[in-house]
Amino acid sequence: MERKKARLRELITKAKKGDHDAVLQIVHQFIPAVKKHGRRMGYEEAYADLIIWIVNAIQQYEPINNYDKNEFNNCS
Repeated sequence: MERKKARLRELITKAKKGDHDAVLQIVHQFIPAVKKHGRRMGYEEAYADLIIWIVNAIQQYEPINNYDKNEFNNCS
């Protein structure tokens, strides 16, 4: 699972720099969830709206710094 998260972060970094293939790969990863939630939303444009939401989320994504607990204590 950790490798999958690292791969997604890598793709997001590339996508934010304008790599259209990276955007397509990210969207492709989320297609099953898009289809599922699009049906639940119950309107025709839900699928497209969710894809647009993903593309916008990519541009807004900022990774969280995961500091080691000891590193945090050293800063105090």
